[in-house]
Amino acid sequence: ALTFLSREEEFDELFRSAPQKVLAVIPASLEKKSKGFPQTFIYSKNPRLTFAKILNNFFNEQTVQGIAKSAIIETDGIIHNTVAIGEHCSIRGEIDIGEFSEIYDNVTISGNVFIGKNVRIKSGTVIGQKGFGFVLNENKIPIGIPHFGSVVIGDNVELGALNTVVQGTLGDTIISDNVKTDDHVHIAHGVKIGKNTLITACVEISGSVDIGENVWIGPNSSIIDHIQIGDNVFIGIGAVVTKSLTDAVVAVGNPAKVIKKNNTN
Repeated sequence: ALTFLSREEEFDELFRSAPQKVLAVIPASLEKKSKGFPQTFIYSKNPRLTFAKILNNFFNEQTVQGIAKSAIIETDGIIHNTVAIGEHCSIRGEIDIGEFSEIYDNVTISGNVFIGKNVRIKSGTVIGQKGFGFVLNENKIPIGIPHFGSVVIGDNVELGALNTVVQGTLGDTIISDNVKTDDHVHIAHGVKIGKNTLITACVEISGSVDIGENVWIGPNSSIIDHIQIGDNVFIGIGAVVTKSLTDAVVAVGNPAKVIKKNNTN
């Protein structure tokens, strides 16, 4: 078995009863204490990170292989020959997809979309279609606002299952390098998301929101349109963000309020 331990106080309880054939990543501070135990240990300053690196290096197999026969691909763009596309995907328009990207089953990509290298898009996600934009005429009838923009997705991005990424109205919707989203996330037209940002399940981001780098957005949060979120911001679970947030703050509640600085060290 391969495991990891982050909490030093749990060491005795767990490993006195653990089988001998265990490889465990544990805090470096436990090196002396672990010498009398029969298990094999890897010492790390960040056991969880080391454990993740081991899994990625030795056990992370590609989920999708090749291009499925049921996939519909009608594009004038460039799809690299290392890209894997799953069953019943629909890819139509001016679509570029970079090296070693994986498109899971039942993904729809349309319009004008650029997808970078090593991107993973999970099942049921829809990218590049027109968003929700209407204006009432003199008779209070909603009139649709056409969308002409693109979607640009950087390298090493992962989009969860059943995400929606809407094309820009006039400019682009941009998801920068290393952004990761959970399932059921909605990213509206013209949103810009900075590098290394993590977006958890059921987050809704309204149009033309500008999100900085290294941001954490908690489950079921909503962000109203045309505001800015700074770098290194932490947004708590269920927050309703109605005003712009400066760098390195923690915001929670409905409406969201800043409760403290976010210690990013």
